[in-house]
Amino acid sequence: MSQKLPFNIFRVAGIYKDEEIHTRIIAELINPKSAYHEYGELFLWHFADTLGFRVKNFNEVTVETEFPTKDGDRNRRIDMLIIDGKNFIPFEVKIWANDQYRQIIDYYEYLVKRGEVQTFYYLTPHPRNSPKHTPTESSSGNTLEDIVKPITFRKEIAEWLAKCEKDLSDDSVEIRVIINELRANIDGNFRHEDNIVDKIYNALTNIGLECTEYYDNLLTFSLKTMELFEFALRIQKEDKRIDLKIICGVKDEKDDDAFFYRSARAHIKSNPDGFMSLAKETFRDSLPPGLIVHKNPAQYKWDRLEDSELKYRQIHQGETEEIHEFEERCLDRIFDILSVCKYTVQNK
Repeated sequence: MSQKLPFNIFRVAGIYKDEEIHTRIIAELINPKSAYHEYGELFLWHFADTLGFRVKNFNEVTVETEFPTKDGDRNRRIDMLIIDGKNFIPFEVKIWANDQYRQIIDYYEYLVKRGEVQTFYYLTPHPRNSPKHTPTESSSGNTLEDIVKPITFRKEIAEWLAKCEKDLSDDSVEIRVIINELRANIDGNFRHEDNIVDKIYNALTNIGLECTEYYDNLLTFSLKTMELFEFALRIQKEDKRIDLKIICGVKDEKDDDAFFYRSARAHIKSNPDGFMSLAKETFRDSLPPGLIVHKNPAQYKWDRLEDSELKYRQIHQGETEEIHEFEERCLDRIFDILSVCKYTVQNK
């Protein structure tokens, strides 16, 4: 019998990297008026002590999640907001998602019109030496360095949870279970041991590839960007199969860091020179094989592997193949694809 995985509610339910759910649990614990626990301000007190902020009036504090902001054309939501009178303590939570253009700037400007913001917390699972530990310049600009404070799940949040657990009474079984489950998920770095997508993500980010989309069954890695267009490697999981494609994306006019991968067709037709210039910069060959228009007219994809054998673009997991063996085969194919691109990667 194969070794069983830990029965962790976050992993079993498929919510082990869900930002909104993790944020709601934290918010409910620190909420002094929570209907789900009777510890009042205690968890918030530990939270403030661990993170280093001051609460002026615990009795008046409210804690909001998905707090709506609307200024101009942008309608966004702050992941978590502690409201202490006119003092705002905002939190942006990024488990695997990427920053959006002017995201933190917009939140900060919205809040300072209504009160005071001394610290803006940026919570991620990434270690302090990782570039994703801090927000991108397009999100926070270069004027909020003294305001934004990056924190991590594995340090500050784990320390806070440990303090909370020590103060639990013997009859607080449900809260103790949730805290232990959450800590175990954090210790696992928000990954599932048998999820091939997580394993591929970990391997490719370790060699410096930039992930622009990360879902349970899909990864997109940027290969080359030039003005309006981007070529990207798409990795998609279908049951026990991995599909590999190179696709073209077009830049979001409102967000310099975002690309749409499902609406490039019209832009390619209106700017063929820009598209072909990027192709020459992306691939080692002088030009890639002919462009392919897929059956769905809403999708315009260029697939570098279209002329290759089908098995080269689709990797099936064998019935008796272990997950690490499947991972190695997938990575071998991915590195073959990267070898035709003008992209330098470290030795795997």
